[in-house]
Amino acid sequence: MSQQSILVLSHQGYSLWQDILAICQPLAIKVHVLASKIANPAMAEALAEADLELTVTENDKLTAADVSAFLTQHHNLSACIAPFEGYRSLMAMANQQLGVADLSVDEVKMLLDKLALRERLREVGLSQKWSGLVDSVEGQDKMARGDALFVKPRQGIASAATFKVKEPTKLAEQLAQCRKKMESDVLLRAALDEEIVFILEDFIDGIECSFELIIDAQGQAQVLAVHEKVGLEENNFAVLETQFCTPPIHIDEKTVQAGSDFVLECLRRLTANPVGCFHIEAKVDNNGHWEIIEINPRAGGGLVDKSVQILHQDNSLLSYWIFALLGLSMPQIEKAQKGLYFRLYFGQANTKINDIVTNPDLAPVYERIHVAKGNEMPDTPREMIIAEALWAVEDKDISGHLARLAQQSEDYLRFEVEPIAITETA
Repeated sequence: MSQQSILVLSHQGYSLWQDILAICQPLAIKVHVLASKIANPAMAEALAEADLELTVTENDKLTAADVSAFLTQHHNLSACIAPFEGYRSLMAMANQQLGVADLSVDEVKMLLDKLALRERLREVGLSQKWSGLVDSVEGQDKMARGDALFVKPRQGIASAATFKVKEPTKLAEQLAQCRKKMESDVLLRAALDEEIVFILEDFIDGIECSFELIIDAQGQAQVLAVHEKVGLEENNFAVLETQFCTPPIHIDEKTVQAGSDFVLECLRRLTANPVGCFHIEAKVDNNGHWEIIEINPRAGGGLVDKSVQILHQDNSLLSYWIFALLGLSMPQIEKAQKGLYFRLYFGQANTKINDIVTNPDLAPVYERIHVAKGNEMPDTPREMIIAEALWAVEDKDISGHLARLAQQSEDYLRFEVEPIAITETA
């Protein structure tokens, strides 16, 4: 059997290629990286020194033409993977050309189109919530009546411009500000359509969880973890998910299982052959009714991947995804009986980081710090994760530890910042 190989679509040299390489090397899987133009010299150097084949385009963002040209020149690829959501449809296109089981390009686009997704869920009887364009007649009527509404981009990442409508008369002005900042944000430009369109949805109340699913080419599905979001904040027109725990603590196991069954049913009703890795966000109300928030055909961000890795004997979400794409046997293991808690630390727009202070007595089992002294945070309406930290307890019922862990995470890491002048965008 010839050596298997995988193509990683990388945005400007990022997109978790280091983690993918660490998974593939012990399995003798060759890694190819196709990256858009790399602005970070340190990342360019790391890629050049890594044991992989690297191709870098001249553009800031990969295109379908870039991917097709690469596939034409490389005939021994086994599969393609794109952890960056902005390239997920390119991944689907590549896998279709390679004959690899994956969602179709149209299915990926439908799932990532928040309006199309809600409409399809309603069509098949899996949602009771309304969604429509901000300037639609029904949307304007709902705001005039004072209905509880949530606004978000029709297509978006990093929680950009996602917030509950509190002042309907100011919404147009707020969205104009968001659009202007989003259009000047390098990360967002790579993931969004040329025209940024905002939608309204009925506000969905309840306890929010994320479900991490993997489905292989034979349709075998595993829910690898369910994380409850136990900390939410709103800052600069973005809802920030700050604290997570698994297993969930505010809903019982029966309700969690019902949620797992529900999100899997949604996938199977919305797509012809759901295959791959899915990060699905949903809320449950007091009556046990689940509603979809988002269906993301990719691995969860933050420390979701590391959380799954700890729970599954060093098998991460990325490793499960790679196994599924390459047709390798999926690990069937007993889940660790642990409780996990992690916190995401967010940067504030228009600030400069002067110092990073940690307390070693409160150290987590795993952490990532993404910034350094002197870094400046841009003026953008999206989340900016500057650090992440995870703690574990040898107790599946984490509820009795949550208050302590929340305080510990707050005391462990502190960023000293100062405001900087706002640079007006054109």
